[in-house]
Amino acid sequence: MNKDGKIQIRVKALNGFSETIYVLSGQTLEEILLQSNIPEKKEIIAAVMNNQYADMSERVLSDMEVDFISIREDRGLEIYRHTATHILNYVIITLFGRNILHIGPSIQYNYYFDLGDERKMSKSLLRKIKKEFDSIVKSNERIEKVLMPLKEALKYYESMGDRNKLELLSGLKTDLVKCYRIENYREFCHGPLAVSTGIISKYKFIFYFPGFILEFPKVKKNKFKVFSIKKPRKLSKIFMETREWYKTQGVSGVEQLNSLVKKERSAEIINVSEALHEKRISQIADEITKHKGDIKLVLIAGPSASGKTTFIKRLNIQLKVNGIMPEAISLDNYFVSREITPLDENGNYDFECLEALDLGLLNEHLAGLLKGKTIPMPQFDFHTGRRKKETVPMRLEKDQIILIEGIHGLNDKLTFSVAKKKKFKVYVSALSQLRIDNDHRITTTDTRLFRRIVRDYLFRGHSAHDTLKMWPMVRKGEEKYIFPFQEDADIMFNSALIYEGAVLKPFARKYLEEVPAHVPEYAEARRLLGILDYFTEYPAANIPKVSIVKEFIGDSVFEY
Repeated sequence: MNKDGKIQIRVKALNGFSETIYVLSGQTLEEILLQSNIPEKKEIIAAVMNNQYADMSERVLSDMEVDFISIREDRGLEIYRHTATHILNYVIITLFGRNILHIGPSIQYNYYFDLGDERKMSKSLLRKIKKEFDSIVKSNERIEKVLMPLKEALKYYESMGDRNKLELLSGLKTDLVKCYRIENYREFCHGPLAVSTGIISKYKFIFYFPGFILEFPKVKKNKFKVFSIKKPRKLSKIFMETREWYKTQGVSGVEQLNSLVKKERSAEIINVSEALHEKRISQIADEITKHKGDIKLVLIAGPSASGKTTFIKRLNIQLKVNGIMPEAISLDNYFVSREITPLDENGNYDFECLEALDLGLLNEHLAGLLKGKTIPMPQFDFHTGRRKKETVPMRLEKDQIILIEGIHGLNDKLTFSVAKKKKFKVYVSALSQLRIDNDHRITTTDTRLFRRIVRDYLFRGHSAHDTLKMWPMVRKGEEKYIFPFQEDADIMFNSALIYEGAVLKPFARKYLEEVPAHVPEYAEARRLLGILDYFTEYPAANIPKVSIVKEFIGDSVFEY
């Protein structure tokens, strides 16, 4: 605090903007923003203060650094989507008298919704919903944060007839529940929302029977707009199939899973989930076997922490059951020498780009193997950044197939020498459909991040802080090299397990609580801990040793 009684605020924003300003103690972030020189103030949706996420109504009482969040950032877009969902909930309650909205999968950062079994969606009904949504956005209604005592929140949701939220909140160990209010409508939310509806200015409603998709803007070539996308039909089908399967198992939300854990009835859902995985892997092996005369190369790709390693080991077993002896090729052995490895925009080695691989040599060897020749398999030395002089001879026997796993597996440029009809592509990802409640979902990205935090800590010597620091670059690589090709897969395997949040919780919680309060990643750690709070823990010792979850927590029957 200076001699005028003002506090010192170090303001940060997008694109490296930084300045120091002096403001009165007790002012809100919204008021401080107006006094700053930050460009595009209308695009600021929230902030990070004291290394924790905060909405713009938060008051600042002492000297500190404030990092304002723009809707052009990934973290800002996530808050944008949550705010839009909050508005949509309000619309549904306004139109139908109660909240019958059901959130479904994310489809390329857009959200799928339906009205459950209550109302079937039609184009005319969607126009009615959109009209009300447009009106609320245009009127720029205030969204007010309200801290409700838990008992009061339970009474409120009981009066609303919302058993879903009643069960969920009953399990929380807290005295206060953070809610956001538009007029008389209140909804609990563990993350920040915008302080008014007007910031949600770009969106598009798309009829997608039996529900609809709410499309959101994103930044592309410096343009911030809703871009028309080609609907990922294969991925959407997997999402919807998984959602229906969850529903038939009676575990669509966290509160239902918690109920099973508390009643010691988890064993059945675990056994059924694992049996489904085994059945799906067996079906994939059968599909490959059915075309074994044509298929010579099986390519497997998927984002980080999808459980690809365990999937491949289990697929290998199922193929052998069918009489097929697969031979694996590691793309690691085809890296180019370190001195000619491309650099990324920060001047670091870009080991994930396609050009980091010797595609010519790889395809020469693939062509040779498929002709029955013996090839000298290279061996890459990661310490020297070069291939070793020694090679390992490799030759395919009759009816053998090649297995290749890598981020570029679905991109035909990786294996340009092999005809498409000889390739079979598998996309593996943890496509979780578990909801926190009917209006909040656990994203597939967070599902994988929990997995990776645990695995990195236990087996790679990385703290949760290290993993959170690396995660944005990991996600950037996935966006560039994996997701654009996912619809090119011949088949998709969903590696998510309905119960895994309960098993991962004690591991992930312990590691996330070690993230230092002074680092920027602390805010993300607190957000993730907030999600874990909803789960009731389940002992890892009860999980089958062949499970994909064991790849991340240890004690697997497989060696990694």
